Amino acid sequence: MEGRYVLELRDRDPATVEDLVLDGCESAEIEGLSDKLVKLQSLSMVHVGLQSLKNLPKLPMLSKLDLSDNSIAGGLEHVADNCPELLHLNLASNKYGATFALFYPQTPFNECIVFRIAKLEDLEPLKKMKLAELDLFNNPVTAGSDGEYR
Repeated sequence: MEGRYVLELRDRDPATVEDLVLDGCESAEIEGLSDKLVKLQSLSMVHVGLQSLKNLPKLPMLSKLDLSDNSIAGGLEHVADNCPELLHLNLASNKYGATFALFYPQTPFNECIVFRIAKLEDLEPLKKMKLAELDLFNNPVTAGSDGEYR
């Protein structure tokens, strides 16, 4: 992931980068990203093989994070602590998942956000966030017919 990050920077100062796409670069952990990405607004790490979010740096301006199609099994506290302005979170099709989608038409983006989590307790760290979109598509937490996850 670190090599892909350097490649995607294209000799730009990390402090000026607003969008970063690291899709498909295989890594079990977040590597190479730093707190220098102070203007980053959108980060995509789809189908990377992520298992952990513990190395997620502080990203004060991040509003959109796509972590779909990974193997993330918790660690959402790192997202909640390091991304205070996050509005759109996609955790679809992660290893421990469920199917759920919320759509908020009042937001500037007409999209859903997805993530796989097995138990409602796994979502607890997100309670303090002001997410506009969260989609739990293809995650176990939504597997029941009682709608408890809603």
